[in-house]
Amino acid sequence: MKDFNYKICLIGMPGSGKTTLGKEIASIFDYEFIDMDSLIKKETGLKISQIFLNKGEEYFRTIETSILEKTISSDKKIIISTGGGIILRNKKILKKTYNIYLECNINTLVKRLNSSKERPLIGDNIFKDVNQLLIEREFLYKEISNSIVDSNKIKKNIINQIQEIITHENNK
Repeated sequence: MKDFNYKICLIGMPGSGKTTLGKEIASIFDYEFIDMDSLIKKETGLKISQIFLNKGEEYFRTIETSILEKTISSDKKIIISTGGGIILRNKKILKKTYNIYLECNINTLVKRLNSSKERPLIGDNIFKDVNQLLIEREFLYKEISNSIVDSNKIKKNIINQIQEIITHENNK
């Protein structure tokens, strides 16, 4: 099997499973796992919600872009769990990576996000806010993705599908 030449980014909506699935996939393939939100928190010393509240979305997106550029310049094999809005400003950078879109329907997203308090663009009306973000972003995810995975399934099935994609790419 030849070495997979890409950095792999998991892209998709908040609640689509990027972090949960990314950790497992990285372990399976012996890749380093990188969570963009964790790197941003480490770099700024602030929670994501605090950054949005105190410094604004523009500041957050600037930090996010800088960290993404640094991360993909690494020589390591990595799986990156991106933030849900990564596609808003970083299409050019993301074209240097292999992007797997974790497609998820509104009902699954709302169910998964219901107990989350760390989502700065999602307020009290979760269904309305998530639906609005999905409307704004879905075509961007599809446009930049190299593969699309149905993330509404049970975790084991999603992991199997991602494994098939990566194995296929490795064997090209």
